[in-house]
Amino acid sequence: TPQKFVGKFWTKDWLEKRIDGVILAASESVETCDESVAKALEVFSDSIQVEILECGKVRPGKEEGHEHFGFLDGVSQPALKGLVKPHKGQLECKPGVIIMGLAGDAAPSPDGPEVPHKRPDWAVGGSIMAFRKLHQRVPEFNKFLNDNPVDKPGLLHPEAVELRGARLVGRWKSGVPIDLAPQVDDHSYLHPEVINDFRYHLPEPGQGRCPFSAHIRKTAPREFIDPKGATRLLAPVLPHALIMRAGIPYGPEVTYDERHAQKTTEDRGLLFVSYQSVLGFFGFNFLQQAWANNPTFPPREDNSFNFLNKDLEPGFDPIIGSNRGTNRDRTTTGTDAMQLEDPLDMKEDFVVAEGGEYFFIPPLKTIDKISKGEELPNLPA
Repeated sequence: TPQKFVGKFWTKDWLEKRIDGVILAASESVETCDESVAKALEVFSDSIQVEILECGKVRPGKEEGHEHFGFLDGVSQPALKGLVKPHKGQLECKPGVIIMGLAGDAAPSPDGPEVPHKRPDWAVGGSIMAFRKLHQRVPEFNKFLNDNPVDKPGLLHPEAVELRGARLVGRWKSGVPIDLAPQVDDHSYLHPEVINDFRYHLPEPGQGRCPFSAHIRKTAPREFIDPKGATRLLAPVLPHALIMRAGIPYGPEVTYDERHAQKTTEDRGLLFVSYQSVLGFFGFNFLQQAWANNPTFPPREDNSFNFLNKDLEPGFDPIIGSNRGTNRDRTTTGTDAMQLEDPLDMKEDFVVAEGGEYFFIPPLKTIDKISKGEELPNLPA
């Protein structure tokens, strides 16, 4: 991992150990997963050395499928055009946005057709996997929400706390988007043909229903109407700025002592992976650095940024956005529908990257060539 992408709080293992490859194992039970890992290590024998072992596990009971903050994970994934039939409202992209060498594995051009990326034959059909170990400070996040309920008449405190959390994420804990259910959670929107059938400009523009800074809007704006005369167009970028992602929680449930002290003492979080054909423009690194960590994103748009205060910025992504300076303070706006211009100050990070790496995931044909000892032409040093 390039030094500029190494986090300040990465653990000693991820900072110092050299990682050359990765083996992923997933199964319906811990026992069969362990068996798969043991079999893989037996096959590789002494040709590899295990440096780091990370173990994830779905959360128990009703929390299955939810990350440690309590929100349903993996609700929205892009459909690959021509390969997957999309659900209603599901974002779509050309296959090459995720898979190297296929249609769409290209850089968008504002002045003409897309410029295809040149890939060697052994890379065609492969993808780039970004991995991050994301530590979640759950008691601190819950305390922050409890101390900052939405100020709306008629709401009980727990309801106002839940609404604030939903507006930070952009979805209720059930997975229902607040753009469809802006006031209270409504499970009628959980149907696969409904849950992602929304556009932030409808039925009205702005951030009354969903803040510009909400996590799901920051990382997937869905649509954008570029102002006339804009020097940098965002709308053509959006179909390229999609990633296929997955995650599994790690670590124990929040303990009684942590809940009582409102302070994290156990290591827990999410083991996160994303797949894309390019990391920079417009893959994982771009989404994190240029969007989530950028308080000025999304840029002003004639029919949406209808603030009275023209100097107001959307702010950081409140979930994964990071102020990489020595001052970790972050500010976001729009998270109170009654006071859209009021800034919300966050004095600490709730998600902290503890490690990560980037990997090329080869297609099966390339794995077959490697297993036969064949050389791969044009292989980078």
